[in-house]
Amino acid sequence: MGNMKYNIDNRSNFRGAGCVGNRGAGCQGAGCTGAGNACNADNEAISPVIGEMLMLTVVIILVALFAASTSSFIPADRDPTMNVLVGEVSADNHNVTLWHKGGDVIPMSSMKVIIGNGKERKTFMDGNFVINGNTDLRNFRPGDSMVVSTGEDIRGEDITVVVGNTVVMYGRIKGAGD
Repeated sequence: MGNMKYNIDNRSNFRGAGCVGNRGAGCQGAGCTGAGNACNADNEAISPVIGEMLMLTVVIILVALFAASTSSFIPADRDPTMNVLVGEVSADNHNVTLWHKGGDVIPMSSMKVIIGNGKERKTFMDGNFVINGNTDLRNFRPGDSMVVSTGEDIRGEDITVVVGNTVVMYGRIKGAGD
């Protein structure tokens, strides 16, 4: 112990003999070389990097929690709405006209018309519909009329209009002249 020198720097930090750095605890003895604050710079550089990484991790976790909690507030897809009026039946009682009186535009590919009497039902889809007398129209819009061609007598039958999985209209068909 007689040969060891103790120096106190201008910040009053204690350092042992042979240390070139400022903080004696990690920089004592022959392992400390270099000029100035070489030992101190290496030890202090780790702390800010770790702090920044921890802060970044906390921010990422908070953003993920916020995104997960706000996604539950997004409204679900709503069912389509449409007001339909069952219009006239053709003279041979094989076709019925439906009028779109308001609501959403309905693509014909998602629409089906079910006609039946409780015991027997027939489903008519896209190929049986003619909108406004034009076979090229693919959307049933408010104000349009749509003829459903059934190919059989439909007097007194029940009619159900379904869009997707939603029943948008249910009624009874009157025959021509009724």
